[in-house]
Amino acid sequence: MYQKILQDPLVFGSEIGSEARSILTGLLTRDPARRLGVNGAEEIRRHPFFEKHIDLEVATEKDPAALQAQCDMSNFDTVFTAEEAIDSYVDGSHLSQIVQDQFAGFSYDGSHMPISA
Repeated sequence: MYQKILQDPLVFGSEIGSEARSILTGLLTRDPARRLGVNGAEEIRRHPFFEKHIDLEVATEKDPAALQAQCDMSNFDTVFTAEEAIDSYVDGSHLSQIVQDQFAGFSYDGSHMPISA
């Protein structure tokens, strides 16, 4: 894999457009002296990929979007907000009984630990 990264040519699928191929090839040029952007960020900004696919004025806007409320989820698709929160923190032990049995007789008392500042 390492040798392929160092030596093999880039291979793109047919779904990758010519502008995307060009910018990726330029950014991944192995010789830093020939790499896209060696003459500054403006060289990258002027690349046809950005002219055709990216609105740089919107992409570089300094003001973040205002939140309507602390728990405003209007910018999230309901397919995601309707999902059950599987990885959310829940109090209590969620170790299976088999795993808990492996620690039978052990206990932890953190009261003797130094208090962190």
